[in-house]
Amino acid sequence: NINLTLGNTFSHQSFDSRFYQVLDDGTQSSSPTAVNDVSYRYNDVFAAFHYKVLTGKFTFNPGFSIHYYDMHNVQPTVDFNNSFARVLPDFYALWQIKKSETLTYNFAISNNFTDVNNLVNGILFNNYRSLSVGNPFLGSTTVQTHSFRYFKFNMFNQENIFGNLACSKTVDSIKSDASFSGINQICCVSFIAKSQPAPDSTAALMSEPLQHQRLPLRATREPHQAWL
Repeated sequence: NINLTLGNTFSHQSFDSRFYQVLDDGTQSSSPTAVNDVSYRYNDVFAAFHYKVLTGKFTFNPGFSIHYYDMHNVQPTVDFNNSFARVLPDFYALWQIKKSETLTYNFAISNNFTDVNNLVNGILFNNYRSLSVGNPFLGSTTVQTHSFRYFKFNMFNQENIFGNLACSKTVDSIKSDASFSGINQICCVSFIAKSQPAPDSTAALMSEPLQHQRLPLRATREPHQAWL
């Protein structure tokens, strides 16, 4: 039994935010690093192949998928595009111990991508004492999962036994780097271990004192939009 699958996943997200300070004369004071206008596009074209084999009490279904990813991140100071192809294998096995007793094994490797919130190059106002900056050059994380499932059912004595065991390993996961000035958190930068580094403006922001960011502050933020 051969199974072929063709598909496409497209996502577009936009993010707009800014914050500014109102001076005594009523004018607004802002910085270019405090304004975010992000347009993020993600496209995944893939083809999958699976081959199912039945032999005795065992069922095997190995396969793989070929993906072509295209990501485009446009901001006022950044225009970053990343395209690459990757082969992702997967495997399914079923042991039919009895008619109502089975043991199942699943293995898969997948690529995960971050949300637009972690890609913004400008400052984000998380709360009154915490600012954060994203990394517009973030890539993808690779997740490897293994899972076992045991199931047994006996209608005669109302016996129902089942169990699951799963483990996963993530490569190049997103992490956060926080900088503190006294008790205040200055900046939190999201990054992936082997991705490109954040721009120089991020590093400068982490060392920039925040004494000029005093209340009253007014902030506006529009929620990002996504289409799938």
